[in-house]
Amino acid sequence: DGQEYLRFSSSLLQSAATVTSLSAGSNAVTVGAEGHVEWRRVPSDSNVTVSGQGEWKLYDEKLSLLESGAGATATTEAPAGSYLAVFGPAGSKPTVVVQ
Repeated sequence: DGQEYLRFSSSLLQSAATVTSLSAGSNAVTVGAEGHVEWRRVPSDSNVTVSGQGEWKLYDEKLSLLESGAGATATTEAPAGSYLAVFGPAGSKPTVVVQ
């Protein structure tokens, strides 16, 4: 798909510059055919609701873990510039609502 990744042992790394930013409202996040984590950037201070996922993790702009959850729909405060990692089975379509 034109993006570069670095595979290191069991890790697959993506450049922060290529992480898609979430927009206000509902955002569909499709987990690719290989089932890799889907990263999204939160552009401004927001409440973020995640549903339909296996797990999720919220990191600050320096990638320090802020909060995480699994399975159930969850809402959390996300600071500007934070990163949201969404996990799910290959082909699943979690939803992230930004308010």
